Amino acid sequence: MINNNKGAILLITVVSMMILTIIGYITLQMVSSQGVMDTYDHTKIRVDYAAEAIVERARGYIDYLVVQKSTPMPTPVIGSYGDVGSGGKGLLYSMVDGSVDNRWFLLENAEGVDSVKRGHVFDNSMYPNIFAGDIYCEFVTEEEDGFVLGTDVSSDQQLKSKVFILNPTSDENPKCQTYRIVAVASATVNVAGGTVIVSTVTYYFNSRHYVDKNADGTVEKHVTKQYSMGWRKQS
Repeated sequence: MINNNKGAILLITVVSMMILTIIGYITLQMVSSQGVMDTYDHTKIRVDYAAEAIVERARGYIDYLVVQKSTPMPTPVIGSYGDVGSGGKGLLYSMVDGSVDNRWFLLENAEGVDSVKRGHVFDNSMYPNIFAGDIYCEFVTEEEDGFVLGTDVSSDQQLKSKVFILNPTSDENPKCQTYRIVAVASATVNVAGGTVIVSTVTYYFNSRHYVDKNADGTVEKHVTKQYSMGWRKQS
């Protein structure tokens, strides 16, 4: 007697196809999710690096401006030269002090170099684009981010120790001040309708503005020195 197994084979085939379809769908979802996570992680790294790069660009721009705006040696040899700035306190102090709320958006309308404006693409090398946010330099006048207020600014020791915040010493020589440069970068990744990744990098540094005078007082040489304190990052 010969049994007819055609119906059983058809049923097994249909069930097998359903199982393989489910396995394929789950695998596809896993691969897709992993791809999204990889894109998110990679973008986060790029956003962090972009914020750091913007800070470095701001630091370089300050150095560039100091050179471009320095007053040459006067002829005859009288007056002031070097990094004089407004009021003889150096260019950096002058720019921050003369800005609204003492917050200098230094790259918004940069002179002699490409500007970096808020909302503009900073990195379009790959998907997604990285956008620049707020970029500014401002005074630091109180304890924050692990830095404490200094009490003795008569030597460079506190400046080199990288932990002391200094306040202006009126018209004393040298004039001391603590600053921070803040840079924000962001990108949007297509996760859950669009996830925004934001990184804020802050660079702290001290400056001392020296004024050296000739013995007869006919000429003043202005020099500003900067001392790195440290970096902080918030993502």
